[in-house]
Amino acid sequence: MSNDRDYSQLYARRQQDMQASDKFVLIILLSHLPFIYFLVPMGFGTHIHGAIPATLACLSSFFVYKTMPGTLASRSIMTVSLMLMSMIVIMQQFGRLEMHFHIFATLAFIIIWRDYKMLLLAAGVIAVHHAVSVPLQLADTQLWNIDYVVYGIQCDWEIFFIHAAFVIIETAVLVFFCLRMQAQFDLSNKLMVTIQNSAKDRDFTISFNDIKATTVSDDEFVKSLKSFYGTIRHAFAEFKHAGARLDELAQSSVKSLEEDVLELNHQNARVESVAAASEEMSQSISSVSKTTEEASALSLQATESLKQTESISHEALEEVVSLINNLKEVESTFTGLNNSIEGINSSIQLISEVSEQTNLLSLNASIEAARAGEHGRGFSVVAEEVRSLALKSKGATESIMLMAKQINSSVEVMTKNISECQSRGQTTINTVNKADSAMKDASTGAIRISDLNVQISQMLAEQSNVAEKISRTLQEVFTTNDAIISSTRGSLDITRENQSLADKLSKEANQFKV
Repeated sequence: MSNDRDYSQLYARRQQDMQASDKFVLIILLSHLPFIYFLVPMGFGTHIHGAIPATLACLSSFFVYKTMPGTLASRSIMTVSLMLMSMIVIMQQFGRLEMHFHIFATLAFIIIWRDYKMLLLAAGVIAVHHAVSVPLQLADTQLWNIDYVVYGIQCDWEIFFIHAAFVIIETAVLVFFCLRMQAQFDLSNKLMVTIQNSAKDRDFTISFNDIKATTVSDDEFVKSLKSFYGTIRHAFAEFKHAGARLDELAQSSVKSLEEDVLELNHQNARVESVAAASEEMSQSISSVSKTTEEASALSLQATESLKQTESISHEALEEVVSLINNLKEVESTFTGLNNSIEGINSSIQLISEVSEQTNLLSLNASIEAARAGEHGRGFSVVAEEVRSLALKSKGATESIMLMAKQINSSVEVMTKNISECQSRGQTTINTVNKADSAMKDASTGAIRISDLNVQISQMLAEQSNVAEKISRTLQEVFTTNDAIISSTRGSLDITRENQSLADKLSKEANQFKV
């Protein structure tokens, strides 16, 4: 017990015990007052003789309890006050023998402090009182008109020494018990402080070597306590090692499970991604299959359309050939018309020349008629009429010639256009023939494409079934993987809880010094 803190705690516990003992003794002192005030002096008329000193003793004891509790001074004053109470009750009943037993009872109360000095002080006080009382009583001394009597039956020095012997013997016995009690108190106090500090500091390395036992049984108890603490130290050392190992294993398990969960999450993500891609592929295959079926149907429709177009092309070709033949006939007609117009032009030219000559002749006739005078006037009129008809005929002829030229020009244009139409018709025939050949090839290709689309659609349907099966399998894998993740996470949570408990146990164990 070399630690200053332990010494201060021991002193504090002694002071607390002394203060509690002071309080108990003060209560004992105060409990005397009703007896001293009323019961003890009843029939003896010594009320005031006991009340005053008893009250003063209680007041002085209360004062020291409030001002200096647990000190040697408070114990001393209270011890003297207790002895004073014994003197008062003895003297209130004029030395009655039974009242002397109060001294022995008071001495027994005094060992509550476990201070043998208080026993010696009490024995000394009562010895002085009895020694002084012998001559005072023999001299018939009075105190406030009351006889001073301590020895009720017989008062002499022999009685004094007999009383003194009993007091000495009891004091010796009580001193022995007081020392034993103090040794027991010191031992228990030291053990309590040591164990309390051990519990407070969580320290099992405390030493009991400074604690000395005064008896064999106490020594055995201290040895047993030392052995018990050794067992606890060993157990806690093993506990700390096991806690550290458990924490290490828990950390390793948590790390492993966290890696497993992370890998399973990655695997789950990959499976989910593949499943999604498979689902998308299945949908794409279904879409492509549907598109292929539609393309096959369109190919069949195109084949039918090409066949219809080929038929229409043949009809158009026949119509173009017929048109070319008709154009040839029209061209021949226009050629004949052109030849007729040329003949008409020749005739009109001849008529024009005749009209010109007639006009000249009419002019000459008019001139000659004018020369004939009155006789040629009638002829002149006729000549003028002929000339007028010739001019009209010439004008009409010129108009016909102009119209003939226009017709001839139109015929030439029409002939040229018909020739161009014939040329274009021939080109159209060639193009239609090429288109017919191309449509035949396209029809054959469309039929081939339709067949291929049907085959592709069938293969895509098979691939779609396979993709759906793969998607379902991946979904099952995902579900199983998810269940494994949930289970692993549950194990991880349990392991983390175990790790937390292991860490907590390890920390708790590390707080103890072993």
